[in-house]
Amino acid sequence: MKTVLDKIRYAYLPLIILVVFIMADCAHIPGSSEAEIYNSYKLAEDYLRKQKFDQAIGEYREIVNNYPESQYADDAYFKLGYIHCVKGDYKLANTYFTIVLDKYSKSNWAFDAQTWANLTGGILSCTDKISDAEKKLGTYNGNKNTKDDELTDKVEQLKQENKELRERIEELERLIGELE
Repeated sequence: MKTVLDKIRYAYLPLIILVVFIMADCAHIPGSSEAEIYNSYKLAEDYLRKQKFDQAIGEYREIVNNYPESQYADDAYFKLGYIHCVKGDYKLANTYFTIVLDKYSKSNWAFDAQTWANLTGGILSCTDKISDAEKKLGTYNGNKNTKDDELTDKVEQLKQENKELRERIEELERLIGELE
């Protein structure tokens, strides 16, 4: 026969198991991951405020690489773009701003990312045009220098020929003088 204690045990056993599962779920890794993400994010923000850009980049990258679905990922990508823009790496900055637009289009950072992507894209476009112009100018200068060298050689050759002709003229004048 079942005792009163057995009845209570069997009645409350499912409830106890449910409580254990709920507590285990709360202590599960995602909860601690949120804390880790938050700590990485706060540390990155602190580094950014102190202009310790390389350290901030490391923390923001940890967030985007390990927790791309977290609530901080879009912010981390945007800040990575911002930092690389400050460091003058417009190509990488543009890449990060574009990621915000592509992966997190509903983000609060989307408008800012679009603005910065347009700015960095414009800088890259101008840089490419300047580079092309410098290459063309270098080619022109190279040709100009080659032409200048050729002209200088030609002038020297003409001077030498002129000198030789003057010497011949003098020789001929001397010979004519002897003939008279």
